[in-house]
Amino acid sequence: MTDTVEKTERKPGRPRSTASRDAILAATRGILENQSVREMSIEGIAREAGVGKTTIYRWWPSKTAIVLDAVGDRLTVPETDGGKKPGKTLAKHVLSLMDLFAGPQGRLAADLMAEGDNDPEARKALDAAFLDPLRQMTATLVTMAQESGDVDPALAPETAQDLIYGPVMARLVMGGTPPSAAEAQSIADRVMIALKPAGKATARHATPKKADPKKAEKKGDKKKTDKDKDKDKKKKK
Repeated sequence: MTDTVEKTERKPGRPRSTASRDAILAATRGILENQSVREMSIEGIAREAGVGKTTIYRWWPSKTAIVLDAVGDRLTVPETDGGKKPGKTLAKHVLSLMDLFAGPQGRLAADLMAEGDNDPEARKALDAAFLDPLRQMTATLVTMAQESGDVDPALAPETAQDLIYGPVMARLVMGGTPPSAAEAQSIADRVMIALKPAGKATARHATPKKADPKKAEKKGDKKKTDKDKDKDKKKKK
């Protein structure tokens, strides 16, 4: 008599652990459609995904870490055209930052930065995935524009970035309404003016032209002639 071993067929599909992880990420994406990162909670994610909190903590230490895994790919660094005119390339980059931070990506980044204050590891992940590459790109474009004479070479890179990111981040963090397209262009134009070399006069503060001595002399002679005519008229009277 031959012994037979009964084999249990494995049901098709993903392993339970993978399916649970995918459910958690999907639940996180769904919740973010209606809530900010600050408003959502681990409990809410677990409830929406149909799993226990312990299952979530098996993979992620915090909700910020979950969000980065779920929607981190939405945070993308704007592309540059790599043109031969560094000043214009930087100007386009500044305007693209206005568009970036005025939209959903900006709100998500602001939420994650705020949550990162209580979650240093998640903040490191945010820096590595999004903020550091963004800062590096901006610093590179500023350096190129400095070398071409479009940006003040004496301006420290950190100061240049403060001028570039300051206006839009202030609006974002302080809860103001996102700038319109016209406002964004206006802000970008003023940022570029602030970055210009100190010696370059703008149209508004242009250096007055030196007076032409010959023209001034002719003008003076004409005035004298007019005075003489007035004297003659008075004599006749």
